[in-house]
Amino acid sequence: MLANPKQVRALHGRKSDKRDSQRIAEFLQDRRIDPSLVPPPEIRRLREWLRHRVNLLEQHNQIHNQIRDLFETANLKLSRVASDLLGVTGQRIVEALIAGETSPDRLSGKVKGSLRKKEREVRQSLVGCFDEHHRYLLDLLWKQYQFVSRQIEQVEAKVRREMEPHRELVELWDAVPGMNEMVAWTLIAEMGTDMGVFPTAAHVASWAGMCPGTNESAGRQMDTKTRKGNRYLRRALLEAAWAATRKKNSYLRAFFYRLMYRKGWGKAIVALGHKLLAIAYQILKTRTPYYELGADYYDQLNPEKTIQRLVQRLGKLGVEVTVALKEANA
Repeated sequence: MLANPKQVRALHGRKSDKRDSQRIAEFLQDRRIDPSLVPPPEIRRLREWLRHRVNLLEQHNQIHNQIRDLFETANLKLSRVASDLLGVTGQRIVEALIAGETSPDRLSGKVKGSLRKKEREVRQSLVGCFDEHHRYLLDLLWKQYQFVSRQIEQVEAKVRREMEPHRELVELWDAVPGMNEMVAWTLIAEMGTDMGVFPTAAHVASWAGMCPGTNESAGRQMDTKTRKGNRYLRRALLEAAWAATRKKNSYLRAFFYRLMYRKGWGKAIVALGHKLLAIAYQILKTRTPYYELGADYYDQLNPEKTIQRLVQRLGKLGVEVTVALKEANA
């Protein structure tokens, strides 16, 4: 049995091999140890590949930031004009700098796309003190950046081939606001496809660390932080939650703003991630498509209460309102 070390931890100052073995044996005999999830080999391979991809993305971002800092030391302010320093225009400028070009007029001629409207600003941002020292470092960082980019593409291509048997499930999850192919891959790799190990959505939320822990005293439930769980799954769910908040006229967006006004954006985004995990669990268990409830779902639950709340808000602004309900069509 693979057990969680927190469940068999010894008291401070009372740890020895003999006591550890005796305590763990007693816990196992009394069924006080919950077995940890051990997915099948196929899922474990997917998990290792996608976790390696996360590590590559972190290296990718680190190199990107180093290139940006190198530009700043050379007094090149391109990052203040271009939203993506290493976009199409940024890459062309980087390659020109490595090749030995330093003229702002010629470098600004590398501008592509929407940045053509800001060609004068780009030219001014490239007036700096870029010398041989900066060129050498930029060459090393750029080669490293390209190498990591190729590795990310190779990992994604490998995972895409291995995910072919789960295409139907990926498409079902892709229809949920905020979720995309990468989030669906992470859900499969971290949770697996057998939901028999999780009796309810609450169990999988607790395992993933997407719900608060229990802290009760004298019959009163204290406010607690979310417990530690699967950080890779939590990361994917929070990214999906932020994406869902930008989906207009959707139930999930309305759910987020409803909580944000009362709890703050931090707790609201975690609650939305929890909601997405529950939706993903039900889709995986029943294989039914996502049904959009609409942005006015909460208003339609109790229309009279909604009208009263809006009238009160208008009254605070000094507006007198007379409500007249429309007659229902025969």
